[in-house]
Amino acid sequence: MHELKVEIGKRIAQIRKENGDSQLRCAEKLGIKRATLAAYEAGNNHMPDDIKNKFVVLYGLSMDYLLTGSTIAAEPPAKYESQDVLALIDRLDDTPLHREIKRKVQQLILQNIEQKEKIIELLEKYK
Repeated sequence: MHELKVEIGKRIAQIRKENGDSQLRCAEKLGIKRATLAAYEAGNNHMPDDIKNKFVVLYGLSMDYLLTGSTIAAEPPAKYESQDVLALIDRLDDTPLHREIKRKVQQLILQNIEQKEKIIELLEKYK
């Protein structure tokens, strides 16, 4: 988990710098303290999802790029029936990352059942 925070932190710093923003300016845009942003960039603290969302919107990125650094487009997800979403969840191993994915899927289902395509895309990425 620490390696993931460090990698995301490096991408955050790189993107911020490429866009000509200081830590202070970026932090102001995100509504957080400069020291908090510095801790995210150093990989010392986990960046909450709401701040990640603000960051990707602010800099015009995909969440996939922020989390993985991948700019390669994934192949289109297969079409699934609604019961298959639950089967995909059950196939995930019991690791911290997969537990987090399962939690996110549950949130997506509760927020809006019509967001099935987002759920399937997320699960396909980690199967």
